[in-house]
This record gives sequence, C-alpha cells and structure tokens, in this order.
Amino acid sequence: MDGRRFDNLARSLSSESTRRALTRAVAAALAGGLTHALAPPVSAAPPTPCPGGHLCSGNCCEVGFEACCAGKCVEITVDPSHCNGCGKICPEGGLCCGGVCRHPLIDKDNCGTCGHRCPASATCVEGKCHCPEGQALCSGRCVEITVDRNHCRKCGKTCPEGQTCCGGTCRDLTSDRKHCGACDHHCPAGTGCFFGDCQCGQFDCDADHHIPCCGDQVCHGYTCCPKGYTFDKKTNSCCPPARQCSHGNCCPLLYECKHGACVLAPPTCPAGTTCNGPVTCGSYTTEGLCCQTPERAVCACDSAPGNT
Repeated sequence: MDGRRFDNLARSLSSESTRRALTRAVAAALAGGLTHALAPPVSAAPPTPCPGGHLCSGNCCEVGFEACCAGKCVEITVDPSHCNGCGKICPEGGLCCGGVCRHPLIDKDNCGTCGHRCPASATCVEGKCHCPEGQALCSGRCVEITVDRNHCRKCGKTCPEGQTCCGGTCRDLTSDRKHCGACDHHCPAGTGCFFGDCQCGQFDCDADHHIPCCGDQVCHGYTCCPKGYTFDKKTNSCCPPARQCSHGNCCPLLYECKHGACVLAPPTCPAGTTCNGPVTCGSYTTEGLCCQTPERAVCACDSAPGNT
C-alpha cells in the first residue's frame, strides 16, 4: 500500500461513525464464530433397526440367533459347536439341547433327539426308549402286555368284554380250566371250571366247557348219567342198559328190551327170594311174586290177590 492510501484509511478510521460500524462488524463476526463452535455436530440418519436385536459383521441376525461367533449368527441353544457360548463344542455325537450338551444315545430325557423323553421305567438304548422285560411301549408308556387287557400280547389288542389277559392271551376266567377264577389257576383232574370255581357235576355237566361229571358218571350233553347209561333225548333222562333198545330207543319205566322190543319187565325180588310167575291160582294169574325158596308154589298161590 502506498503512502497516500494509508493516510486516507487513517483519516476514515478516526471518525466516530466509522469506528462504531467497524466495532459492530467485528462483534458480529466473533459472535457468529462462537455460535458455530458451540453448536452440536449434525448426526447422520440412524440405521434401520435390526429385527434380531443385534448386528453380526454388518449382518442382521434373525430372531433366535443369540450370539455372533466368528462373524456368524449362531443359535447357542442348539448349535453343538457353540453350545451356550461361542466355541463351546459338545463331545462327538452329542447334541446341544437348550444350551446343554446331551448324549442322545443314552439320555432318557433326550433320547434320539432333543426333548424326546422316555417313560419313567424305560431306559434309552441306542437312541430308542426300551421298556423293562415283559413290557412294551404303548401310547408313550410302558405296559405289561402279559396282563394288560387293553394291550394283550401287543399294543392295541383289547380282550373281549368279560375276559382277562393271562400271559398275553385273552381268557374267560369263569369257564377256563387252566385259568379258573384267576390266571394260571388250574382245576384238578376230574373237575371243571364252573362260574370261576373248580368243581365236578353231580347232575349237570357241560362237555363243551370241560365241566365233567363226578366219579364214574358220564356227561351226555349237559346231563350226568351213570356209567353204561345212555341219554334219552325224548324224555331228557338217563336210560339204563336193560331199557336200551333198538334204534337208540329207551323202553319206558317197568319195561325192558327183549329181542329188539320193549316188554313189561318182571318185578325185581330182594335177596333171599325168588320171582315165581306167572302162576295161575284159581281164576287169578299172577305177573310174578317174590317168594321164599323153596316154597315157590305155595307162596305163589297163597300170596295171589283174591285167593282163598
């Protein structure tokens, strides 16, 4: 700047009005600078919220992936390489169940897979639930298939109404001689199971259900007859040998079978007497009388009705 210009500037600054204007300009400049220095910095727009709640290496982890391990989102509740924490590895063959390492081959609470629980009495073998011997796994529980009437011998096999499961077989305890009244209760020889009780038939029997007659009697259908007797279906009674006639007929009472025909049988005399008859005494002919021997003729006539 030359000397003339400097003199002009000095004269202008020496005036009152010029000094006031300059002072205002300097004050304004200082105030503006201070305001800029004290103002907070302008932030960038916030990032989009992460649905999983956290970022992993710039990627948003999905819900359920609780940890960021080696730059990857990890489910530490189920990941056997990061079970309940990064780098926590389950033993070989193990599973991570709820953040705890489990052995699925033997763990009865996680048998074969996480959360698969065996019944209380069962064990986990090779990843499968096994019930004790004599039991089977039916509908999620161990049942004794030898006695359970709803699962008799196998799951779902139900015994008919009124029957019991004995050794895996449905039995009727009211008539089964080998399971009479209870499983494995055998009736003695010569008896049958009658309404759950071992007994023999005095008069009634049942050949179809093995209810025998007592002693040497023979069961004919439902009737006990002495040995050698037959059963007459016409009269529903036992027929003695003397009355058994041709074609299976049974002669009526007081008759016997002679040469294939039913004839009136003579009376049977007690011991020590002899049947004398028929004998004609006067106008009366006897069918036969029991007389003391040897007085047969006298006995016959003297004992004849109407004889004098």
